[in-house]
Amino acid sequence: MRTELAAEKAAAVADWAEQERETSPELAAVLEDIAANGLPGQDECVPWEQVRDGHYQQLGIDPTRWHVA
Repeated sequence: MRTELAAEKAAAVADWAEQERETSPELAAVLEDIAANGLPGQDECVPWEQVRDGHYQQLGIDPTRWHVA
């Protein structure tokens, strides 16, 4: 279940998407979806730690040791 954004907030997110379009089309697509459809429910989201760790693994970095001094 999505949470609808107020019109002015949706417009601001759409503007942000337009600014990001050239350098980060993936981010722009997500922002456009949020502007048009509202914020996704928690059951539709992936925790940022899981996304971060996946990117570390793609880079060949052990995500369990990234913060070890």
